[in-house]
Amino acid sequence: MARARNRTQHLRLRAIVDNLGHGLSLYDSKARLVVCNQQFLDIYRLPPQFGKAGTSFRRILEARVSGNTHVGDDGAGYVESRIGAVREHRPIGGIHRLNSGQVISMTHQPMADGGWVSTHRDVTELFNMQAELTHLAYHDPLTGLPNRTLFYQRIGRAFDTIAESNGFAVLCLDLDGFKPINDMLGHATGDALLRQFASRLARALGPHDTAARMGGDEFAILHIGGDEESALDLAHKLAELCQQPFDFDGEVVSVAVGIGIAHAPTDGADIDALLHSADLALYSAKRAGRGGVRAYAPDLDRAAAGRRQLEAELRRAIENGEFELYYQPILDLKLGSFAGFEALIRWQHPERGMISPGEFIPVAEETGLIVTIGEWAMREAFAEAARWPVALRVAVNVST
Repeated sequence: MARARNRTQHLRLRAIVDNLGHGLSLYDSKARLVVCNQQFLDIYRLPPQFGKAGTSFRRILEARVSGNTHVGDDGAGYVESRIGAVREHRPIGGIHRLNSGQVISMTHQPMADGGWVSTHRDVTELFNMQAELTHLAYHDPLTGLPNRTLFYQRIGRAFDTIAESNGFAVLCLDLDGFKPINDMLGHATGDALLRQFASRLARALGPHDTAARMGGDEFAILHIGGDEESALDLAHKLAELCQQPFDFDGEVVSVAVGIGIAHAPTDGADIDALLHSADLALYSAKRAGRGGVRAYAPDLDRAAAGRRQLEAELRRAIENGEFELYYQPILDLKLGSFAGFEALIRWQHPERGMISPGEFIPVAEETGLIVTIGEWAMREAFAEAARWPVALRVAVNVST
């Protein structure tokens, strides 16, 4: 009767163990297998004889590592570490990659009688999902390049180890001519252009460099270990690469890239300061013309401060009505007659006097203030023309 009850209990235990959703193995106080399920044997590709009661824990471990199932683990070291944990009767756990591609979450939990139970869960799908989410959090989905978040982290690490290197440089890049291509040929072509551009960047970099997409048509590069000359050489190399036409199923387009360079720690002692310097250099490069390359210099800070001051004064000038229109006659050379007037805007600054349009119009265009100024100029010119005694045409230059 007792033997029958034991057999019934054993069969129940076997049924429970075999129907678990993960691998399980149970050992006694002498490190011998009591029971395991088929999932456990399948995970580690163990032959059926290793599932027999009485098989030693060491033998099972050695069979697992000899089968080269554990990626990156030292076989002998792995066996001894697990045997040591059993002897010390302490719980252990961890994540293991198998050469099958599986990711296994393993736990060893001691029991009161001196034995222990091991669970082995296949968490491959969850692990891959987490890896994919992590990748998406730190990479641009369009180009596959690191995004701004990851780029900032890598600059931070570069600052942490700057004493061990020759410094590093940050290059800020902006595509010239991207918007017209995107508008005329469509977003699909624009996206394809960004992907091809990113691919060219990645191929041109050294093994320790990082290219990132910062947003839109703005990119950045972290150039590790080079001096100022090295960063400048890289910038010119990238500029030349981008001058080569891009082909999209027979649709050939050309763009140029403006590049600004800042070197750490000379041009910035932290991330924000360094990127600010690189942005100033990029701004200067773009103002010089398509495909320009410029390294940061202290005078760029003074120029930026001057632009900020001029922008603030422009806003005040709009509020205070400091602009004036002057009318220049227009002659029709074919007819030899007077054809009307062209309205020319001038800024009568209360402290600096008359300011040339060549000085304030570029700042107005960059900041968007040109729209408000242009609307004022049209209203003023048309109102003035309406008061003239004869019908004359008036031309107003409009910038957007």
